[in-house]
Amino acid sequence: MSDQDEGARNLALGVLAGVLGLVLAGTIAIGAGSAARHRSSTAMGVPQAPRTAYGPVKTLYFAQDSVALNAAAADALQRVAQTARAHPAAMVLVAAIQPQPVEASINPRLGYLRALAVRHALEAQGVAPDHISILRPFEAGPRDDVGRARRVDVWLE
Repeated sequence: MSDQDEGARNLALGVLAGVLGLVLAGTIAIGAGSAARHRSSTAMGVPQAPRTAYGPVKTLYFAQDSVALNAAAADALQRVAQTARAHPAAMVLVAAIQPQPVEASINPRLGYLRALAVRHALEAQGVAPDHISILRPFEAGPRDDVGRARRVDVWLE
């Protein structure tokens, strides 16, 4: 009876080792695929903007204490408006970034006012007001990246 128990134990250990090997191989394959996608999306050190079904998220930057759109922002909004008009079921989402503490102390509504400027620019380009939604402001992230804190992200869903 001892030989049968040992044979069953060896079989069970062999099956367990095989399952663990498959799980480990699958995990390595997933990690390698993810790393390859990350390398291709950050070619030459420039990360690509996140994408939605209607295209990439547009990031619009503002000068300090300003709600005025610059030329690059106007061009990006023109492309967003074209896409929005071509897809009438899509909603344009506008997300302001919460200003850094220095800007926020001067004008606590600065992020919202920047989002409103984007909304008005989209409406002026023919996007229906009921197809534009302003989201609650997001946190800016690291305090040392002041330029990234002065932005509004725009995308279609």
